[in-house]
Amino acid sequence: MFLKLYKLTNKKQVFIKTNNRDLIIKFINNKTIQVNMNEPYFKLNQIFLSQQNTYDYLSKKKLLKNLKYNLVSIGNPHCIIKVKSIKYAPVQKISKIIENNCIFSEGININFMEIVRKNYIKLRVYERDVGETYACGSGACAAVAVGISQNLLTNKVEVELHGGNMIVKWNGVGHPLYMQGPAKHVYDGYIYI
Repeated sequence: MFLKLYKLTNKKQVFIKTNNRDLIIKFINNKTIQVNMNEPYFKLNQIFLSQQNTYDYLSKKKLLKNLKYNLVSIGNPHCIIKVKSIKYAPVQKISKIIENNCIFSEGININFMEIVRKNYIKLRVYERDVGETYACGSGACAAVAVGISQNLLTNKVEVELHGGNMIVKWNGVGHPLYMQGPAKHVYDGYIYI
């Protein structure tokens, strides 16, 4: 919405290049955008490029005893943990342990997913080097991708985060994943150097 707010474009679709992928942003209306996040990566060597023998390491050593998790990358690495209730999930405790695991030398985002219905989840996200945040678009995409890949979710899911709700759509392997939701201007700031 920054591009529209400051009249930097009048296009309905723009391409944005990041360090590791290209994104296609579509302006649905004045309040809603859709982002083509590309296809999620589930292969460990694509998620942890800095690690040698990552698969062997994770096979031999668990992050936490009896903790079930899934790893996926949406341009950045995510650890997805399914919980019965995000309200009572020990987000801080578990996240600090995972965050400090040597396998994640560049950090990892930790997502706690509660499946309410096949088309609705609740999510809490602990972002690497930040802590728990109100919202995380890539975290929502990662959680939904894991749920869809395990046939736990439909291909269109509403994700409830502390900061608001969004929609994630994915038709599975071989297809790009889309996130859609509201975007609004919050404030302008200045840094004097």
